[in-house]
Amino acid sequence: MGGGRIVRLLLGLVLTLVTAGVAAAGLAAPVGGPLSADDRQLPAVAVDYLNKDPSHRVLVLTSPSHGRVAYAGLHTARGDLIDASPALRAQRVNGGQMAGQDVLSRSAAALMANADSKAVAAVSGMGFGGIYVPADRSGAAGMGSTPNDDLVSNITASDGAQQVATNAQGTYFRLSSQSGRDVGVNMAGAHRAAASTWRRIWLWTLGLVLLGYCLVALPRPGYFGGEQL
Repeated sequence: MGGGRIVRLLLGLVLTLVTAGVAAAGLAAPVGGPLSADDRQLPAVAVDYLNKDPSHRVLVLTSPSHGRVAYAGLHTARGDLIDASPALRAQRVNGGQMAGQDVLSRSAAALMANADSKAVAAVSGMGFGGIYVPADRSGAAGMGSTPNDDLVSNITASDGAQQVATNAQGTYFRLSSQSGRDVGVNMAGAHRAAASTWRRIWLWTLGLVLLGYCLVALPRPGYFGGEQL
């Protein structure tokens, strides 16, 4: 019926406006801002390092409480949200681990306990050029030494880590490579995946499916729907 066609057109218009609004908000967002609910930001020196080369990485270390430490790898100033992968999570449930995960876990635990130059060298050897420790914003802050303060002290006392920036948001350390070369992860796998023929086939197939779906969904001229019995 004519009324149903009008409803579909209005719905399509609303969805188009919503999509355009979300796209405009994304374009207007500051490029250097993090994907988080608070105002924490990496220092400018860390942002410049990450933007200089796609292979550059920064390791974020934080201690939620004494005896616990968490870590994450950043390859952009916006954070690692884009790296979330359901396939990777399923692999972890099945007992699989990423290459180097044990090394990072042991190094993070060692730096939480004491100053450890070997742990810093292991982190640098995996391609990380910096370590960032965010400021502790829990209730313990301002009441003596916090777990993150202990992390900062231990990393500062370790060879191979140079404290280059510290502010109310956190502390950033630059890691020096034992070989003297620029630190970065091996991008050979990423380059192979980007040049893969199967990747191009998958992208073209996805595009054709979406195009066919849109063509089928378009209202046909002169079509008013069948009559209801």
